[in-house]
Amino acid sequence: MKIVWINPVGDDQYDSSILQRLCSVKRAETVIDIISLKELQIRNLEYASYEAFAVPYLVKVIKEIAEDGVSAAIIGCFYDVGLRAAREVSGNMHVVGPCQSSLSLALTLGNNYSVLVGRSKWIPRIKENILSYGMSSSLASIQSLDLCVEDMEKNVELSFSKMLGGGKKAIEKDNAEVIVLGCTAADKYSERLQDALGVPVVDPLLIPFKWAEYVADVSLNCHIYPSRIHGSESPEPQCLEQLLSHL
Repeated sequence: MKIVWINPVGDDQYDSSILQRLCSVKRAETVIDIISLKELQIRNLEYASYEAFAVPYLVKVIKEIAEDGVSAAIIGCFYDVGLRAAREVSGNMHVVGPCQSSLSLALTLGNNYSVLVGRSKWIPRIKENILSYGMSSSLASIQSLDLCVEDMEKNVELSFSKMLGGGKKAIEKDNAEVIVLGCTAADKYSERLQDALGVPVVDPLLIPFKWAEYVADVSLNCHIYPSRIHGSESPEPQCLEQLLSHL
């Protein structure tokens, strides 16, 4: 099976490190590719206006790789940017969002969970996802750490210290049983935090990748594919092609 990780930003400087992490846990038969949306020239998607610019390019890439026989694609941002739009055009290919897959796993690990996010700016967007996925009743809290994406990438000890503090607060004050890291840039801290906190910590990079392998395997061996009726109906191909031709 072939799985593609899509970085929905215009910066590819972390592609090689992401590939290395994914290769460390992949199945022997899985082939991985990493794609960045270089046309965007956007380094993060912390703003709704940035998301709006990213979605058309994301839809275009999803459609192209689905036609190339890719088994599953992962949208590499915890906002699950353009997830519904991407799924509409993915054909038989699965599209995985880090938020949805991470929360799905979290609910098998404990009765509730808390999400650690970088900034308070992110909270409304993450809450929106949680509500739309029907997972709000199990949410213990969302903890803002006052960290930007660049901090998580470069200021390792500062980031770990704040994540540790936020995790302890979620466990002790909010009775959280599972911690979910709410940014794909935070994946490098998951094992260290789990050891320090003594509760499951969901890695937002490895878990969606393993989820993608799982759903791809379900299609391969159980012949179950994404729905294409009602709310999952795909757009008319000619109209979609005309729209994408302007990008």
